[in-house]
Amino acid sequence: MGIKQGEVNKHKKSRILYAAVFLVTVLVYTVILLLQKAYPFGDKSFLTYDAYVQYKNMFHMLFEWISGGSKGSFIWSMGMGIDAVQESLYYCLSPFNILVLMMGESRLELSMVLLIIIKSACLPVTALCFFRHTNKKNTENGYSRTVVTFIELACSMAYGLSGYVLAYGHNIMWLDGLILLPIVALGIERLSDGKGWVLYTLSLTVSIICNFYFSFYICVFAVIYFLLEKRENVRGFLCRGLSFAGCSVLSALLAGVVLIPAGLVVMRAASSVTDMELEGTQMWGQFGAYISSFYPLKDLECVSMFSNNSYCGSIVVFAACLFLLSYVSDWKTRVKYCIAMAVLVLALNYLPLNYVFHGMTITHGLGNRFAFILTFILLVVTYRILMNLAKLRLRYIAVSTAAAGVIFLASLIDNRDMSTPIGYVIFMLMLAFAVMLCVLCRRESIKPGVAVCIICGCWIVELIGNALYVMPGKTEDCLLADAVRLDQWESVYNSLNTENGTRKSAMVNENYAPYSQTNWYSSMANGNTIRAFSSMGLAHFDNVEYIYSGTTPLTSLMYNVRYVLSPENGTYSGYSLIADNDVYNIYESDMPEMMGFVLDDDIEGWKADKSPLENQNDFIKRGCGLLSDVFTEIDISDWSTSYLNQDTLKESVGYCVYRTSNAFVPMTRYEFDAASDMDMYVYSKDSRDHYVEMIVDGELRVSNGSYVTEQLSHVGLVKKGQHVRITIGGATSSKAGSVGERFVKVYNYNADEFEKAEEKILDSPLECTGFGKNTFYGNVHVKNPGILYIAYPFNDGFKIYVDGENVEKIRFGSGNMGVRISSGKHEIKITYRTPGLVTGVCVTIAGICIFMVLVGVQRRVCITHPPTP
Repeated sequence: MGIKQGEVNKHKKSRILYAAVFLVTVLVYTVILLLQKAYPFGDKSFLTYDAYVQYKNMFHMLFEWISGGSKGSFIWSMGMGIDAVQESLYYCLSPFNILVLMMGESRLELSMVLLIIIKSACLPVTALCFFRHTNKKNTENGYSRTVVTFIELACSMAYGLSGYVLAYGHNIMWLDGLILLPIVALGIERLSDGKGWVLYTLSLTVSIICNFYFSFYICVFAVIYFLLEKRENVRGFLCRGLSFAGCSVLSALLAGVVLIPAGLVVMRAASSVTDMELEGTQMWGQFGAYISSFYPLKDLECVSMFSNNSYCGSIVVFAACLFLLSYVSDWKTRVKYCIAMAVLVLALNYLPLNYVFHGMTITHGLGNRFAFILTFILLVVTYRILMNLAKLRLRYIAVSTAAAGVIFLASLIDNRDMSTPIGYVIFMLMLAFAVMLCVLCRRESIKPGVAVCIICGCWIVELIGNALYVMPGKTEDCLLADAVRLDQWESVYNSLNTENGTRKSAMVNENYAPYSQTNWYSSMANGNTIRAFSSMGLAHFDNVEYIYSGTTPLTSLMYNVRYVLSPENGTYSGYSLIADNDVYNIYESDMPEMMGFVLDDDIEGWKADKSPLENQNDFIKRGCGLLSDVFTEIDISDWSTSYLNQDTLKESVGYCVYRTSNAFVPMTRYEFDAASDMDMYVYSKDSRDHYVEMIVDGELRVSNGSYVTEQLSHVGLVKKGQHVRITIGGATSSKAGSVGERFVKVYNYNADEFEKAEEKILDSPLECTGFGKNTFYGNVHVKNPGILYIAYPFNDGFKIYVDGENVEKIRFGSGNMGVRISSGKHEIKITYRTPGLVTGVCVTIAGICIFMVLVGVQRRVCITHPPTP
């Protein structure tokens, strides 16, 4: 009875500890909100970066999908048509999202804030579970259970309040993987010790299902952590390695319902911008700045390639030196840890290796996404040092102190971006304090348990103080609702009536995709849409965002967009301004409604591999039979060029490679006098996001603040001798020292030639007659056989039926879609099914069957061969 009561008390104390680290973290975040007067305690927003511009769109999509009358997986009225299943696989599979659904769409900002806080508070909970059950314990250290608990609490809080979490907590979907990381590590330890394979298999499976993207980094961590485990011999390593590989494959099978359809999307995504081969590209990060990122009070970095958010307590730097230089563990283990940490540090500061660790890509916006792996390894190392503090000899302490001092000096040599000076002072004081306690402990002037408790207490105080100092810098100045200004334009937008499949688009806030049937911002965006937009000069940003902006008379006909609500000027050629105010302009298409049109057969050979207006020339020639160009490039070799906030590395007419020289926006300005009358279009492209402004004789013609990668602008009629000034600014996501590449081309538009093409386009329009679940219905009267172009970009999930017969869809250009069609009247039906979903379900079912068989075999073996007492 006494034993059972002891077990009950033990579990009760454990629950109290888990609740304590959870509540302390919640309290820290609540204090931050209160101090900054952030929502729900004020008029600022705790949501930043992707939480501010991307997740709200996905949750809106989720609400519309769930509440909509049609239960199909394809939402025809959003983002040129989007697959709700594919979007949910990436953004919405976290079980925590139940909170969002319970609170409703009207409280979306509050529910997102709560998601960040609750998920972040779960991090030290799972970390505590790891440290309380890890095989890295030393039962012969002489500590009391209270001292050990204090070590576990400190390491757990360091994980939950690490610089990585503070910097990237706004990436709500990443937090699920970070929550599961300690459980995955625990599963690897049990697998390595021969104590079971189920925990690792299931924890990795759940990680993949919750967010398959971040689970890639979890898998990288799993491989590294498995290699760090202690092995008795080569045979043991190979046996456990096979088990590890088998369990990893089984996890992939169990998550097949996510991996297969998501993998198909990723394989067909638009290519991300890569600066690997760009002249002058920064191949190395600043090692001084990287080292100082381990110090407290360092400003968080989120928008550069070598973002440094390595902080997890000053003590970890000294602990890492002690671990590598002392005999706390055997030399083989120390060598493995040294190699792992060295490779990770190099990868975080060297572009080619950074490229490899990011899955063979150059990430945009948020760099060094795998830095949490090093953070967790450092915390494991620190845990082992604290558990073995009494074993440290004076010479180890002296050498480690010297090594930590050298590291500190290195942070001063190569650091042009100094952190807060007091952070350096705190780091040195903590280091000196830890060294003093280690020496006193070794000389038996203080008990090891007391020394450890003092170190852990100071560590926890430092962690909380650092969070309270650095987190307020991430708050936005206004609420999410204020930023998108819905009250100023939502009712007007909703009053713009459309029918027969006609679309409307809003760009008052460029990233607020829910109120646009053309724009979308998602890592699961249809790559064909982005490529199609890019090839024709419509605005886009990298491989994640496309915006209906930068139209011409041709592209205004291609996507059946009747109305555009936007503050921009000069980016909607083919549209007429019908209303305007201080917030937005309303543009209406000059052409009739249609969901497609018939082109000549030769359009099938159109590659769309040139600049946008040259691609439009080819489109018109091949599809409409014209012989002359509609857009003619103007040679302006005599224009004057000036630069601001940038160092120009290379330049030619309309081209430059630049390096940002300070924290301000790098700008290029071109000026010239028109040599003849023309209807001017300007195509601009930057390796990162940019804006354009164009002035003719002091009159503002183009004002585009959409911050996209490419933009096509209509300057309008320019007479001979008028002075033209073109200003290109960006990139907004750059910092001093980053490198960019910029192009500008000027064209003249021939309206008479386009009228000939227009006759062909309007000759056989495709009319929409309705939608039903995953089905589009339409009809077309074809006068001359050819290729029916359809105003939906190509998608593998589409099946097209002409008069009830399934016909092969054609992908032409960079991502456009059509079918071959004969003369006469035809009924058109387009159906959609999520590619790979059925296959993924079958794979998951197969994985479940294999899992159940293995569990059954394991139980039978245990019953047949019970463990010897």
